This record gives sequence, C-alpha cells and structure tokens, in this order.
Amino acid sequence: MNLLENQVAIVTGSGSGIGKTTALMFAEHGARVMGADLDEKLAAETVAEIKAMGSEAVSICGNLLDPEFPKQKVEATISAFGKLELLVNNAG
Repeated sequence: MNLLENQVAIVTGSGSGIGKTTALMFAEHGARVMGADLDEKLAAETVAEIKAMGSEAVSICGNLLDPEFPKQKVEATISAFGKLELLVNNAG
C-alpha cells in the first residue's frame, strides 16, 4: 500500500518548483491531486505528468489574491474527488 493511498490533496503553485515536486511526490505515493496555479499551461503540464504516472489529477487556475479562489479550489477538489484531506499552501 502506498503511503498516501486514496488521500486527496490540493497543492498550490503546482506548476513549477517546490509545488510541482510536491504534487508529483504526492501522486507517486498514491494521492489524487488538485494542482492549483496561476499559470494554466504549467498546471496542465504537471497534471499530464501525474496522469502519465498512472495517478489521478486535475488542475484549477486562479490567483491566490482573489478572496474567492480558496473556496473555488476546495469546491472543485470535492467535486472532482469527493473529499479533501491534504493542503499544501506552497504558492506565494
């Protein structure tokens, strides 16, 4: 069994750097990942890499300065995966 099997995570800043590495690592260990990033193209590339590993992932784009974005990403995650257990607030 993988360490994060059946866990659902949001990783902000998942398009590059530490956020991307974290999203990939979570997926490698069995988590389903919602990648959140300001850059839609980079977020989609991370999702594609996760899916190529055989894991589940989706992305949402938005600006963390938008006060509605946290609610939107939580709702999108629950809609996609039915739950949310992990949050990595990496973007900044």
